[in-house]
Amino acid sequence: MAGAGSGPATVRGISRRRVLGAAAAGVGLAAGMLGGCRAGARPGAASLRTVLVFQALVQSDWFVNEGISGVQELVWQATAPFRQLHPGIDLRFFGTTVNPVGEVIAGSGPDVVQLQGGGGGVGAWLENGLLLDLTAYVRQSNLNLDIFATRQLDAVQVGGRLYGLPEYTGTDAMVVNLDLVDRLGQPYPSAQWSYLEWAEFVRNTAAVRASKPRLGGSVRLGPVPVGAYLAGWGGAIIDPADRRRCVLDSPQAVACGEFLYPLILEGLAAPGLNQPALFNAGLMASGVVWQGQTLANARMLQGDKWRFYPMPTWPEGAYTFTNENYYAITAGSRQPAAAWELLNWICGEPHYQRAFMHLFLWPPALRALWPEWLAQVHAVAPVLRNKNVEVFGAPLVADRVVAVNGGSFTYQDQQAFAVIGQYNGQILARKLSVTQAFAQAARQVNALEAAGAGGKARAAASAQAFPRQGPPVAAVLPGI
Repeated sequence: MAGAGSGPATVRGISRRRVLGAAAAGVGLAAGMLGGCRAGARPGAASLRTVLVFQALVQSDWFVNEGISGVQELVWQATAPFRQLHPGIDLRFFGTTVNPVGEVIAGSGPDVVQLQGGGGGVGAWLENGLLLDLTAYVRQSNLNLDIFATRQLDAVQVGGRLYGLPEYTGTDAMVVNLDLVDRLGQPYPSAQWSYLEWAEFVRNTAAVRASKPRLGGSVRLGPVPVGAYLAGWGGAIIDPADRRRCVLDSPQAVACGEFLYPLILEGLAAPGLNQPALFNAGLMASGVVWQGQTLANARMLQGDKWRFYPMPTWPEGAYTFTNENYYAITAGSRQPAAAWELLNWICGEPHYQRAFMHLFLWPPALRALWPEWLAQVHAVAPVLRNKNVEVFGAPLVADRVVAVNGGSFTYQDQQAFAVIGQYNGQILARKLSVTQAFAQAARQVNALEAAGAGGKARAAASAQAFPRQGPPVAAVLPGI
């Protein structure tokens, strides 16, 4: 993509001025389209002057790479309706590109924080008790959680308690190189293909013995194939009824692994997302793509003969991935009621998500905004109008999306996923079978969780037993 200071350019039907011009026009978006959402200020918890610190990723490399500048001003304008509704809240930004765990522990972090998940990132906040329990606030506000995809909330729920709300979504789909399919004389996939049809397509379009090895497709891997695949077989990484328990050794999870790993090990499919260089060179027939990269795919994929397809329908249904990016309130916030007002407005009402959808084409977490996102993509990038972009939203509307790992472990989340990732490597190195690796991973993670539970219990008992006042404390010599 051209740099921020270059003149307008058009890449295969996508106007740079059209894409990034939204940023220039964004300053007026909140005041115009969003500003009329309500009239007057709403009384409540924030009626007094309150300083509220809000983390916004205004320094993110994503904005730099996309050539978008002035992001802090755009974010500030996107919050204009909230500030009009709550004149008693002095909203301030906490700009960073990372999860500010250290700042929160030190007491200098924001009240409302953005959590960037994947690989157990959300779990680190949960297991260290750094997030405020939102359950009572949700009930008091009568927030209907059905406005979000149910399983996207799994990553921020522990023991029936809710600790965050989705920032935006982002589903997976397949992109198919129809030009290569034509040259190979293969039939096009059906509009709703099954996992068996997809596997046959991968086998028929790969050529592992050719002088130029050709891949049939790709499989999104996390520590193991992401939770959407496992859900498609009725399995999971984490027991949804008991977040202390790894269930990778279940027959359903093993069956999923025994279907997917051979495609990679036989050289028929690549691990990871689509690789445009291979796709453009005719060396990849299909690949997993992420909704958040819709425009990037349109820029990078060459030629006209390619099309988005839905993820295959697995034995238990057409599940697909969604990211783990959330807003939450830090447990140490001095203004939790005011912080909830902001969090509820950002995630539960359309204004803020709509601003980012129009400015940067971020896919909204609110399922009702999906048709508007689609219309905006078609307006910004006419080249995508006949590429079947609709398949990204279908699983969101149908509530068939699964967070990357399906949730987080209770006590040793990061360590647990590190262990699982090591066993994933053992499978790919052909050192262990899927059955062996999944069983060993589950045993080791369950031992870690048991040790974590014991450690938490001992720490709590020690804190409870430690004298705080009375004769034992008074007997301590001064200076000790």
